[in-house]
Amino acid sequence: MDQEPEFIEAPKSAYLLYCDAKRPNIRRENPYLRNNEVNKIISSQWKRATSHEKLPFVTEAKRLKSIQKKYFGEIQKPFNAYLIWINEQRKELKNQEKEKAQSKTIVSELAAKWKTMTMDEKLPYLEQERIQKEEYQKAVNQIKTDLNLKYRAKPGRNQPRNSYMIFYKMKKEESGKVNKALVEEWRKIWKNMNDEEKKPFREEAEKGKAKTEISNPEDAIQEHDEESDSSLSNPLSPISEAHSKSGNPSRSSSLEPLDYFSEIVVLDNDEQKSLENIEPTLKISENFPWELALKSIL
Repeated sequence: MDQEPEFIEAPKSAYLLYCDAKRPNIRRENPYLRNNEVNKIISSQWKRATSHEKLPFVTEAKRLKSIQKKYFGEIQKPFNAYLIWINEQRKELKNQEKEKAQSKTIVSELAAKWKTMTMDEKLPYLEQERIQKEEYQKAVNQIKTDLNLKYRAKPGRNQPRNSYMIFYKMKKEESGKVNKALVEEWRKIWKNMNDEEKKPFREEAEKGKAKTEISNPEDAIQEHDEESDSSLSNPLSPISEAHSKSGNPSRSSSLEPLDYFSEIVVLDNDEQKSLENIEPTLKISENFPWELALKSIL
């Protein structure tokens, strides 16, 4: 399988690449400067730079843009209401052959006019802005969905979500966001839910499991009892972070919490009980001098 290309909504321009290259040195030489002061220095250097000095950054920007276009096509970024209105006005000026004045003068005059317009006058352009943003987000989401299907889906295997992950997905959709505090709160809610409250999620998990067993009878994934291991039931747990640092999967830093869980092979209840009942092969006396042993190691 080919390596998954990284999806970036807006590839960096030549100027932004130049900023990335110059900022560390300026920071080292001027540690007390504020961000806006550093930006002013970089902007000044860029303006003074020759075409030859800018060439590597221009070339790299073109390369990034061509990669984006090759894999994902060209997605038109949405304009805000003001820019939509500006473009409309410029077209009218062109049609009237009045765009002979300098562009700066025209833009300045239009900006002043925009400020005097009422909300009712701006409303059609605000609506166009909303529509453009929706269409753009749909296109981006479709690209990300296609990436998941092409590079992350495992052929011949449908992995069903367990009951907790179904509950987690519902809470995430209700909230519209996810962070460590929310995940911890949802985990506690789940822990305190009784069997009757968990029943709908377990039934849905069983349905998913049954579908998997029908489509992949030799490779069905057993449902994991999420209450037996709180670290697995928490998508933002240290295990997830360690998994990310280990380098597997290749783009773990960009995986959603649910994507991480799709990589974990879990045990069913019987397998867990059999592991819990294993007798230790080495028994240590209760009087073992742990303190001395630890000191000799540390």
